[in-house]
Amino acid sequence: MMQDSRCFKRFRMRRTTIVGRIALVMTVCASLLAGCGDDSTSGQGASASTPSPAVRKVQPYTSVNASNLAQAPRSQATKNTRGWPPVEFEPANLNFGIVPPHTIGKGTAKIWNVGDQPLRIVKSITSCGCTSTENLAGRVIPPGGFIEFATEMEMKTGLGTKMEKVTLYFEGYGGTQVPFFFHAEVARPVRVIPPYVDAVNQGRTGTVEVSSLDNKPFRILKAHGLSPQFVGFDNATDEPRTQYTLKWDMSQFDGQRVPWFWVIETDHPEAPIVDVRVRHDSTRPIPPDGRPWQPKDQRVLIDVVRNGESVEIITKHEYAGNRTPMPQTARVQNLSAILDVELVGIEQKGQLLEFRVRVTPKNAPLGLLYEHINVGSVGYMVPLRIIGRVIE
Repeated sequence: MMQDSRCFKRFRMRRTTIVGRIALVMTVCASLLAGCGDDSTSGQGASASTPSPAVRKVQPYTSVNASNLAQAPRSQATKNTRGWPPVEFEPANLNFGIVPPHTIGKGTAKIWNVGDQPLRIVKSITSCGCTSTENLAGRVIPPGGFIEFATEMEMKTGLGTKMEKVTLYFEGYGGTQVPFFFHAEVARPVRVIPPYVDAVNQGRTGTVEVSSLDNKPFRILKAHGLSPQFVGFDNATDEPRTQYTLKWDMSQFDGQRVPWFWVIETDHPEAPIVDVRVRHDSTRPIPPDGRPWQPKDQRVLIDVVRNGESVEIITKHEYAGNRTPMPQTARVQNLSAILDVELVGIEQKGQLLEFRVRVTPKNAPLGLLYEHINVGSVGYMVPLRIIGRVIE
């Protein structure tokens, strides 16, 4: 699993020698919180010994409202699955549009009762921990009337289309599941279509479309550390564009582990790094194998960084079912010879553990930074890729 980073270093003929040892495992202990979200409690154990230097933080959360609330039509009961209650949704689904990673989508919707009898909601269940809605159990919709409810969806870091749902159950309709969907396309200011490299069905080569969402011209500087290969464009003579057709070629990794992410470097000020998930037999997600939690991130982008500059990142683990999170067992393991890594804080938020990790490049070669650390708790560790570009 770790070979993609090390093999890529050999491929780029870095002068830095990767030492054959794993750096010291750092463990931060914290007491289980009496209530979620107490910053003063969750971080003091990690930073009491030495004052924290000024660090750059990445991936702040912002909120966006659903983009189709005013204009979208509501669903039609005549198109409902047989056996459904006589309900319609307004809008038919929530569309948050094209949004950046780490965005909280917020919206409201109406559930209409188009029948002639009151409808009572028995329960509502969201599809994942990244989705929340107000408790609808017990609410009654009168004939010809509606109820309104609010919902939120947290966009993951992975690029591409994201769809989640809340499933409703109505009294008198047994176990009939009535889903309401919300969706978005997660993209950086430089967008890649498709947002993945399909090295399973397309073979070893293919193309993607790369464009700026602000319609401003930009240049693609590198494609996974190499000179980019374009279709119908000469980087040496042509003026910058707002859109490119870019070739990818996985044969460059023959005999080496294919990386999980193919990284595009640009001169766009808001997207110096854009990563593209690689679909390949060797890049399948790691099965839980008894692990009580699921990692929310496979990688974190730190964009442009200098040697000696510290960057604070956030990554999360979600404990499955009713498993009790154990922040006191949290730890970070450094697998890189060119990064300093420190776990500076743990915060429990319901079933989530939020890790705050400080990474600092040291003597890293200029150009693409593609390194690994391990993050985990209760004895289980998973890899987290740190991706950026080192500049002078």
